Amino acid sequence: MPNTTGPTSRVASPTLADKELGRLGEQEVYNQELEYVRRLGIAETEVEWVSQSDPSSTYDIKSVRKVGDQKRDHFIEVKSTKVAEFTNIYISANQIRFFEGHREDAVFKFVTFGSDRRITKITDFSLEQLLSIFELLPMEYKLLPK
Repeated sequence: MPNTTGPTSRVASPTLADKELGRLGEQEVYNQELEYVRRLGIAETEVEWVSQSDPSSTYDIKSVRKVGDQKRDHFIEVKSTKVAEFTNIYISANQIRFFEGHREDAVFKFVTFGSDRRITKITDFSLEQLLSIFELLPMEYKLLPK
């Protein structure tokens, strides 16, 4: 089962409200990661909000996890939604490939907002959990010259 503590909806033409919701979800997860590293005595500079400077990145936030005496990179893709059933959430083929190569150190965080734009829950999914619960539906094809 996914870890629920509390997605950035990507649609063909996201509205300003969708983009703002995505930013709010990322901001919350970023703040949680900063708190996590502070509690462990790790420098805040170890947490990067990657999508702020590179919106096409395969993940939104790069953080760290303490494993024994060492630190390990931890990659987070945030998906934000106002719908509890997690419908209308899009994941790119590049994200799937990245997460397949980082099964131990990458997670999707689905941030659910209520109608008042307050966060109602954040749910963590590994790639395996995501694929056991959801079906991936191909939505686009890139045309390449022959």
